[in-house]
Amino acid sequence: MTENVQELFAPPIGLKLVDVVDGMKLYSSAKLFKKFLFAFEKSSRGSDKVDLIDKLMKKGLLIPCFKSKGTLGFLKQKFFGSQDSKAILGMYHLENKRVYVLIDNNSTIFGTSSNDEIVSTTLHECMHLAAGKNMKQFLKVMMPTLRKYYSELFTEIFSLKSVPNIDEIIYHIASYESAETVNTNKKLTQYYNMLYDTFKPQTKLEETPFRLQLQNYIVSMKIFFVSFPSFVRSYRKWQSIFIELNHAYTKTFGKRNTYTSPFQELVSVSEVACVMAEMISKDSRVKSILKIVAQGD
Repeated sequence: MTENVQELFAPPIGLKLVDVVDGMKLYSSAKLFKKFLFAFEKSSRGSDKVDLIDKLMKKGLLIPCFKSKGTLGFLKQKFFGSQDSKAILGMYHLENKRVYVLIDNNSTIFGTSSNDEIVSTTLHECMHLAAGKNMKQFLKVMMPTLRKYYSELFTEIFSLKSVPNIDEIIYHIASYESAETVNTNKKLTQYYNMLYDTFKPQTKLEETPFRLQLQNYIVSMKIFFVSFPSFVRSYRKWQSIFIELNHAYTKTFGKRNTYTSPFQELVSVSEVACVMAEMISKDSRVKSILKIVAQGD
């Protein structure tokens, strides 16, 4: 291979249809799989995970692919595609429990992509995959970290004097990461009551401001579930909450989160692992989580 060791060179040539996801055709090839694995080998972020990534691809759980079948479609997408369609670098599909890394969205018009960025995107989405495939094992690895993260978060949001046991709350948040249809109003009402009963004895806030803060927290989640475009438009309204989501990363991992705009943490415990995988990709927890799906049934 003659690729620059810092870049994956994979033009959209010799591709075949490998999947159709929500009406979107995706194309790949055995050669692309090899190049993708080579990118992991040459990345300091991914070199220790090559075997695990290889297993995920062989199991059909991780698919590097293009939205464009050939060079003409690739260039058309690059020059004329919408910003929304070009913004998605990778995705975990909740229903079919697969990760897709969109090479065309990760690459320049010359067909080159940063190995480290490819690795970061892949690890991020594979954390969602592990939680989706086996939440019980995922929580076994991540629970101490999640306790720390959400303790820091709730301390700031609800002005807590101390943090009681929040395992039940973490399990509740984890329950949203399911492909099953849930009664959102019912679950959010349960969550409101759970947070009130858990944190009211520990808050420094008076009754009215505490209830208002709790209401804002739940309403932001409701809007997220009902209409994501509305959620995005009202993002600034809930900014005080999202700022604390970011601060909790600094307090938990000792590093600032420069990879995501946090909000998924409200409804997704695996998002904490996703950011962890991007911030500290060599952390042993990342490999342990990959093994859940790579070595599982």
